[in-house]
This record gives sequence, C-alpha cells and structure tokens, in this order.
Amino acid sequence: MPDFVSLQTALSGLRAAQAQMNAIGQNMANVDTPGYTRQLVDLTEALPYQSLSGWLGTGVDVSGINRARDAFLDGRVRSTSDTQAGFQARADLLQGIEGVMGEPSQGISGPLAAVWSAFENAASSPADTGARTAALSALDNLATRVRQVAGGWSQIRGDVQQSLSAAVTDVNSKLGQLATLNGAIAAASPSGSPNDLLDQRDVLLDKLATEAGATSILSTDGTARVIIGGLSLVNGTSATPLTLQAGGALTDPSGITAVAGGTIGGYQTFLSSDLPAYQAQLDGFATDLATALNAQHANGFTPAGQPGGPLLTYTASAAAATLSVVVTDPSQLALSSSAGPPFPTYNGVNAQALADLRTAPAASGGTLSLGGAVQSLVTNLAASTSNIVG
Repeated sequence: MPDFVSLQTALSGLRAAQAQMNAIGQNMANVDTPGYTRQLVDLTEALPYQSLSGWLGTGVDVSGINRARDAFLDGRVRSTSDTQAGFQARADLLQGIEGVMGEPSQGISGPLAAVWSAFENAASSPADTGARTAALSALDNLATRVRQVAGGWSQIRGDVQQSLSAAVTDVNSKLGQLATLNGAIAAASPSGSPNDLLDQRDVLLDKLATEAGATSILSTDGTARVIIGGLSLVNGTSATPLTLQAGGALTDPSGITAVAGGTIGGYQTFLSSDLPAYQAQLDGFATDLATALNAQHANGFTPAGQPGGPLLTYTASAAAATLSVVVTDPSQLALSSSAGPPFPTYNGVNAQALADLRTAPAASGGTLSLGGAVQSLVTNLAASTSNIVG
C-alpha cells in the first residue's frame, strides 16, 4: 500500500503541474486579449491516508482555476474612470466651443476693434463715402462673426445631443447583454468558476461605469446587479432600459429620473449648464452691442438731416444667432450731431461718439466695456476648461 500511495502522490503532482502549465499557456495566449484576466491554479493538500505507521500524505489536489482579480480594486478603478470620463467629455466640449470662438486671431475682439476704428475714421472724414462704407462693412463683419460663433455652438449642441442619444442606446444594449450573461454565469457557476464569462461581465461593467457611472453589486454566484443614478437596472436576467427625454434627462419606464455619471453625465452637464451659461454671455454681448450702437446712432443725423435709425437688429430669444446690420446705404449713417441746415451735414461728431463706445460700460456688464465683455467670456471659458482638465 505505501508503494501505491507514493505512486498516487507522484501522479497528483504531475496533474497539478499539468494544470499549472495549461494555465500558463492560457495566460500567454491571451496576453493581448482585451478584458482577459490572468488565471491562477489553486492547489490544496490532498487528504492523507491512515496507515499502520501513521498518516501518509497523498499529494496535491487542484481545487480550482480562478482569476487574479480584486473586486475592491475593480470598484475603485470604475469609480475613478466614471469621474474621469465625465470631466474629459466636458473638457473636450468646452475646448470645442473655445475653438469656435477663435480668439484672439479669428474671434470677435478683432472685428469689434475694427468697428471702433472705422467710426473714428468716419469721424475725421464724414463726407467720404468710402469711410462710411468701411464703417458699415466693419459692422457687418462683426455681426457675421457673432452669428458664426453662435452657429458653431449650436452645431456643437446638436452633435452632443446625437452623441448622448447614441451613448444611451449603447448603454441599454450593454445592460441587456449583462442580463443575458448573468443567466449564463448562474448556470455555469455550480461546475466551477466560469472565468471567460466573468471576464465578459467585467468588461461590460467597466464600460458601463465609464459611459454612465454605473456601479455594481456582485452575488456569490458571480452575477451582477447594476445601478445607474440610484436606479437598479439589471437584476439577474432582467434588464430595464433608460429613456432619453427631450430635455436631456434619463428616466426608467416608470418615469423616475436617473442621474448618470461618466461620459453621459458629462454630456448632460455640458448641455444643461456649461453651454447655456456661455451662450447667455454671448447673447448678452450681442444685445448690449445692438442697444448701445442703436441708442447712440439715434442721437445723430444723416447728411439729409434725418435722425438715425437702428444700426443692428436681433431676435430677443437668440440675440447672437440673429444679430444683423439694418443699414445698407452709407448715406443713412447718422454721423453728424446737427440736423442742419446747411445740408448736407457732415460734422462727424456722432461718428466719434459711436467710436467712443469702445470704453463705455456695457449695459449688462457692470463696469465692463463691450470689449471687456468679450474678453471676460474668453477668460471664463479658458478658466473652466483648465479647471476641469486640472
């Protein structure tokens, strides 16, 4: 019998070594496989044999092949990726609207300065049709640039809304995949650790954390419960999809709102907070510009002695996107402070007053001038991007 025990011990050692070699081969073969987790062979001492001379060891048993994975660390990594993905999404989008601004070389500041210079030139040569035409051209260039910025931001908004919709669709697909995977894991677990299925589960959990800030609770059988924004969306083999509302909110079928994190949360914050804040500043600038120029222009007179009409027009609900020049005829510029006679009147005093608006406080900017309001917008945008990026 001792000889038999010795053979059994040796055989168990060979089997254990073979299992370890198989695991090493599997690990090497999948070294570049996304989501693969290194596998370890768990060995335990085999039950001893009681002989007349005492207990004899019978070798080693392979108790299982498990993954080298730490659930606690997984949770920490997913939490970090959730936060980072949200910040990165917002930072990329803020850099996008900053790029549309085009400061300093192709932004609003340059065309605004050109308007003041054009009115100063017209003040010194009020009878010069060329100087008057140049003033109108500078004003039109400024209005066009403001509209371009507003239009570029609107395009970004539309793109983000599409990206948000696509992301929600992708998350719902992954929730369904995870529910199906839960069923397969639960069925396979009694026969041992289904490592390949668990790897697939963790890949989905990682992606859901990054995309939507999902958290998970793992059961002893390896199945995962998934929670997004306080809503339990995967329970066993059942998955509850999210619905994207017109305003950008996410709800479950019963209408309860889910506050998502990750990339989706970044998109939502950008659409609901970041972009509206800067759009309001741009609209405020457009409104202040039109109000100031129109009011001062109304104080002047055309060469024919007529009071000045509005220079700029806009729609109150979308001031920057609709800002445009009303006057197209240089002779309709009211650059004189006198109605006459004599006619035509060309003293250029009101042209200088228009140019002096360069340093006048903007209506909604407190002590800031119109140029200062533009600079404040640019500075705030750059600071927000820098703060998020860190």
